[in-house]
Amino acid sequence: MRKKSSAIIICVLLLFLIASCNGRKFDVYVESPLDFYTPTISSVPGFPLRVILPDEAYYGEYVFKWTTDKGKFLDWEVDGRISPLGRQAILNNNEIFWSPLEASEDMAEKASLEILVIRIDGGTVDSRLKFSIKRQDNGMYVLDSGR
Repeated sequence: MRKKSSAIIICVLLLFLIASCNGRKFDVYVESPLDFYTPTISSVPGFPLRVILPDEAYYGEYVFKWTTDKGKFLDWEVDGRISPLGRQAILNNNEIFWSPLEASEDMAEKASLEILVIRIDGGTVDSRLKFSIKRQDNGMYVLDSGR
């Protein structure tokens, strides 16, 4: 009887440990300090995008994988250098810039973007967000469904 009780307790503890190691799941959203973006009159290299996590303490625990089907991502260094990142980028910084400029020098009309929030320790995806950026008739790009 005692062995059976011990075995049950061990099984329950193992199940609890396994469940707690699966990582936390939470919702994120993306925001921009700009209401709209246009390359022709902008003082920034692209549309600034920021991932917002539910807790400030989470930022050091995650990297952010950004993907887009149109345009490209840019990194704007503190010293003013702009680095092209392409259509996919993995950063530990929660801010990135999106440019509508395509390789063909055309401007994207609409882009579908996705952010994966990946835990540094273990590589689990704890959150995912899909959103889009659309060009309006006046040529201004706006963030759509980022929250």
